[in-house]
Amino acid sequence: MENKRKVSVKIFGSDYVMIGEKSEEYIQELASKVDSIMKEISKSNFRYNPTMIAILTSLNLADVLYKSQEEFFEISEKYELAQAEMLRPQEELDNLKLELDAVKAQ
Repeated sequence: MENKRKVSVKIFGSDYVMIGEKSEEYIQELASKVDSIMKEISKSNFRYNPTMIAILTSLNLADVLYKSQEEFFEISEKYELAQAEMLRPQEELDNLKLELDAVKAQ
């Protein structure tokens, strides 16, 4: 927490000072993404006020986050299944070696 830095950003025409541990470039990139989404939403309906645009932007970003989390969990499950599949031949080989050792011992 000791590496906090202040970064000035402009989002939807307003200036903000962000405080964070990430690099200035990262914070600027995030602000740029939010600004871009807000501008896109404002173009779709000129009657939206800034609060409505901010809420719709938040919902859009939450949707992206939620879908990313779902995809991550699906990929994690597939990875675990693939990992288990990869272990199966090794277990079979170990069992065959034990059988072979038992046959040799007889």
